[in-house]
Amino acid sequence: MTGTSNERPFNAALFEHARFAAERARARLGSPLNPANLQAFLTDPQCLRYHTRLAFDRTGLEPHQFAQPELQGNECCLHVDPHLKDKPDMLYLAVAYMAAVINYGDAATPELAELHGSLLTGLSPEEFYLKVSAIADVIQSHND
Repeated sequence: MTGTSNERPFNAALFEHARFAAERARARLGSPLNPANLQAFLTDPQCLRYHTRLAFDRTGLEPHQFAQPELQGNECCLHVDPHLKDKPDMLYLAVAYMAAVINYGDAATPELAELHGSLLTGLSPEEFYLKVSAIADVIQSHND
């Protein structure tokens, strides 16, 4: 339902929960999310709602998408564009962006994904947005 008086408090609560979840994940990892601690992030139930494995394929991805989660029971398969497989400095950012979708499902918005990802990685929201946009541009150029 859009435009209801409950929408704003729900969004505020969701964004606050995302902030708390990112802080908790960083504390569990001992540092911001980065290539070195990505695997621990993917499998720690205090970091992500579902144990997540990466599949480097384009299953379910639109040409501009670099990743898309697929729930499989109590686990998540994150389909990631194969171009990111050997690019750890891009892969962890793609995962950070998709963490909101893994954790919050259909309630996740692009704004929530950007906020949650920036907090996970310790980057400013602007820097995180620019880096994720660059990843999307690279992936789209490979798929045009």
